Amino acid sequence: MKIMLIDPEEKGKNLVESWEQEHEVIVVDTRNNPHKFILKHQPDLVYVNSISAVEWVVASRECGVKNTLHCTERKEEYLRLLLLGKVRVELMDNVDTLLCASLEVKQDVEEFFLTLPPICEVVEDELTHDKMLEKAKLIQTLPKNAFGEIIDEEKPIIGAKSGWEIFVETAKKLPQLQFLWLGELGSGEKLSNLFSTGKVESYDFYLGLADLLVVCEKGEKLVEKALILGKQVVCFSQAGDCRFVLDKYGYVITGEANVELLVGFIQRLFPEEEKGIFVPQWLGKVQAEFIRKHDKFSLVAL
Repeated sequence: MKIMLIDPEEKGKNLVESWEQEHEVIVVDTRNNPHKFILKHQPDLVYVNSISAVEWVVASRECGVKNTLHCTERKEEYLRLLLLGKVRVELMDNVDTLLCASLEVKQDVEEFFLTLPPICEVVEDELTHDKMLEKAKLIQTLPKNAFGEIIDEEKPIIGAKSGWEIFVETAKKLPQLQFLWLGELGSGEKLSNLFSTGKVESYDFYLGLADLLVVCEKGEKLVEKALILGKQVVCFSQAGDCRFVLDKYGYVITGEANVELLVGFIQRLFPEEEKGIFVPQWLGKVQAEFIRKHDKFSLVAL
């Protein structure tokens, strides 16, 4: 693995010594242009060891490289950097994995930036080699289909955890899209566009991959997490209390769950003739409003 370490305060000497035993490590002079440097060296992971260098977090996301931000600073420093124009309140939308030096740091991050990344952990002691490997494997474990093929993050992904039969039949009718089942694959035909997370402790990371979450039955907690992650969510009007949430924050299909209605909705959202992934302009505002009104729902660290 090639790890790019962004260490403006030179706190990562022990990290380098540990990683260099088995990995290629590039220690970066932060005077370099982030985008050009990342594209030139093509790392597998950009590890940013201070919030003062968050431009490398944003650059890694824009370059399609996974990142980890190790935060030791408190909210007074976030405010200072905000006033200097070095950070924005949307920063955490660009972070793949956040490691906080203490529970107090994690609380400061959540209060200041209004959200946490899908993967967030408190690491009070210095990060060791084994912990780093464990996280790298977690970050890079992407869902596979029945043929062992890995899901393509650049193409639209439709996720669901309920309504297996409807979900599979919808996948058959829309072979150009990818369908991600949150859980182990059920019985039925093997489809090249049907992927599975397998048995996992948390779906937070995988919800982060989806561009649309489909709710065929009750699933309030999953809906809340998806909205916190800034995802589009659709349910049927018979799907329980979550329809009242999605009346305002998402989409509701009138009637009982069925394949034809779901196929028609998805086709309108992801037209075959259009390239790329549709993200409505209002989605960011919906995410921010939902977080402010439902701050008691915090993400569960993987």
